[in-house]
Amino acid sequence: DLVDVAAMLLDARGSVLRLNPTARALLARGDGMELDGDRVRCVRPSAEESFLRALLEAASDEAATARVVVVARANGRRPLLLFLSGVRLGAAGQRAVAVLARDSDAPGPHTEDILKQLFGLTPAEARLCLAVADGKSPAEAADALG
Repeated sequence: DLVDVAAMLLDARGSVLRLNPTARALLARGDGMELDGDRVRCVRPSAEESFLRALLEAASDEAATARVVVVARANGRRPLLLFLSGVRLGAAGQRAVAVLARDSDAPGPHTEDILKQLFGLTPAEARLCLAVADGKSPAEAADALG
């Protein structure tokens, strides 16, 4: 619940078992994905087809191989990236799918801290990386950051 990534636990049909607050907010916007009753679905048919196929594959994959689905959005923003992996729940071994959805247009409040920790960057280096990731050239980013 504390991460800035939308985290969902779904069954093989896309029915919700658990959503974190970031996932609830993402689905409420209906920008690429939405909640349809108790099911998570992609707004665009081509993405929905890929998403359903990945859900079924991940739910039945004993090796828990991660799958990636790119979800285009109607508003022209960068697509959502979905990472799906099968998981086993409890002693009964029920299969479910963990779905992490990252909105690359909405870096979270901890993104700079994560970059610093992962790569040993200074605060200024992390801000420069984020500016380049947003499409600026290194020179433009450096000028903008002073």
